[in-house]
Amino acid sequence: MTDGETVYIRADDSGTTNGTTVDVTVDNDNGGSITVTLYDDGTAPDQTGGDGEYWGSFTVSATTTDDTNDTLQVSKGNAANVTVDLDGQGDGDSASVTADYGPVPTGATTHDNTTDGTVDNVSVSFDEPVNDSVSYATGDFTVSNANVAAIADNDGDDTLRLELDSVTPNDTSLTPDVTVAQDALQDANGNAGPATGDVTVTADDGAAPVALNASYRDANTDGTVDRVDVVYSEDVSGSSYSDGDWSITSSGTVDIAKDGDGTVSGSEVRLNVTGAANTTGGSTAPTLDYSGSSVTDGPNDAPAQTLTMQDGAAPTFAGLTTVDADSNGTVDTLNVTFTESVASGSVEAADFSIDSANGLSGTVSGVADDDGDAAVNLTLNEGSSADTGATPTLAYTQSGGSSAAVQDPAGNQMIDTTSDAATDSAAPVVLSSASLDRNGDGTVDSVGVQYSENVSTSSPEIGDYSLGGSDSGAIMFDSSLVSDDTVYLSTIAPQNDTGLDLALSYDASAGTQGSITDGSNPAASFSGETVLDKADPRMVSVTTNDTNRNGTVDALTVTFTEPVNDSSVDAGDFSSPAGSVDGVTTGTADDNRTTLSVSGLSAGTAVTPDVTLAGDSLLDLSGNDNPSQTLTATDTASPAVTAASTADTNGDGSVDRIDLTLSEAIDDDGRHER
Repeated sequence: MTDGETVYIRADDSGTTNGTTVDVTVDNDNGGSITVTLYDDGTAPDQTGGDGEYWGSFTVSATTTDDTNDTLQVSKGNAANVTVDLDGQGDGDSASVTADYGPVPTGATTHDNTTDGTVDNVSVSFDEPVNDSVSYATGDFTVSNANVAAIADNDGDDTLRLELDSVTPNDTSLTPDVTVAQDALQDANGNAGPATGDVTVTADDGAAPVALNASYRDANTDGTVDRVDVVYSEDVSGSSYSDGDWSITSSGTVDIAKDGDGTVSGSEVRLNVTGAANTTGGSTAPTLDYSGSSVTDGPNDAPAQTLTMQDGAAPTFAGLTTVDADSNGTVDTLNVTFTESVASGSVEAADFSIDSANGLSGTVSGVADDDGDAAVNLTLNEGSSADTGATPTLAYTQSGGSSAAVQDPAGNQMIDTTSDAATDSAAPVVLSSASLDRNGDGTVDSVGVQYSENVSTSSPEIGDYSLGGSDSGAIMFDSSLVSDDTVYLSTIAPQNDTGLDLALSYDASAGTQGSITDGSNPAASFSGETVLDKADPRMVSVTTNDTNRNGTVDALTVTFTEPVNDSSVDAGDFSSPAGSVDGVTTGTADDNRTTLSVSGLSAGTAVTPDVTLAGDSLLDLSGNDNPSQTLTATDTASPAVTAASTADTNGDGSVDRIDLTLSEAIDDDGRHER
């Protein structure tokens, strides 16, 4: 019997109670019952009264017992039972009918038949086979958070498959509620079910976890790929990492290889790998195979898959080099290399600053060559000091510019960081050359060539250098040495001459090529570099003069190692313990001689007083000041007659000799004339 069907009870009497009514009890195997009246008086359903046939009826219901309306709830598979004893003699008889309703859902299971990580159907199981000759309406089936698009696999067994759409994507962990509307189905006998009303079951997870993507990463942000993350469509934290289930079938541009270990976290399996240094991306993507049973959501093992890895590693600094593009001895460009190509236009000068200058004097001012590859040039405002030996570090702070950030083509944004110290790629540049009197003897003894950085690793060769200028023929190099940023070329030069006119040239290709270097970068050739006068002017000599021929020295002539600036010569800068310096006469403008007017010296022209010149008191024509010096004058004042007298040596009354007194002794070679 099925839901709503009427059950008729007929009982035959032997004639003792004909024409009456009898109440009987009908129960349902579950403790429920109703009272049904049997009629033999012509009351329906009895057709003929008094004929000994008693008739009664009740309705089988899947849901409701109503004694008033003779309705008895009988569960599917249970029976409605009645015993009739019309004459009360205890010899009655019993009968029963079994309720047989339509199919009832007993369970459901999700599936991802396309293995794309999204549940696409649910199979629903019933307690009996479903009639396969009936087309069922999708509207009678409801799946939470999804739409039932079609019903499939109606092949007469006890399962239907509901095809779904509008399902939450990339989530195979879904266990939706599946509701089958009342009387939506029929069994093979045509009984409708579920008879008791809408029935809801919660689906089991039958969809295996699927790898949605794999990406390589730089977890410690050191510029080298160190991990591969495989993201599954649901939590797989119950899995254990098994290295043998994974293989890298192509290492790609990042050149990754497994380290042999990994972890599982949430929906991710993470493989530890090692990639090429300073490489976080490239044109060829690596590929990864999974085949095994280690990845599972519990009831379902993940399928074998081949995955092309995505770039999940952000760019960072791979290298930094200094450049002196205009070869003026000051770094004007920083060549920045990233660990992969960065998006054109994503590099902004305001995002970069010098962190540790390490000798750099400039500041970041602009960007050049930001054309979408891995190399960008940052231009600098040059500083005021030579710095080709600088090895600065560069800081990146994204907030320094606009909302744009340095990023790779995949959109991975560079995090705030600081580069390693730059590689020195700026060659040393000659800043100046100068003639020097290093031992202070009044003679140029070397030419110092100053470079823009330390060149102490050089092995200078005098044959690489040559001289020009009006004095070049009087000087030659005889050896060399280097100290810090200066090459010293020792010279053989004219004595007492610190004002040489010279020009210097250097041929980097002569002798040992690149003999002048900062250790990595050879200095370039140069030609006609003016040799600056950096040798101090010195007194070479002081000579005496008796300008008025009165037998007393009244002037001193001071000769210097080079012309001096007349305006810097002052009598007060000279002194002598033997007398006083009263004035200065410079004579020819800016030459190497000065005449001092003196007084108070001892009488006679043989005096050779000491003369002291105060240090830093006068300048040569290049602005070099003098050292303090004391020289003893040389006697160049001629003897003068200071007195004369007549004599009559033989007493004859006639002058026969004149006696002269001179200002100093003279050498008469032993001759006497009388």
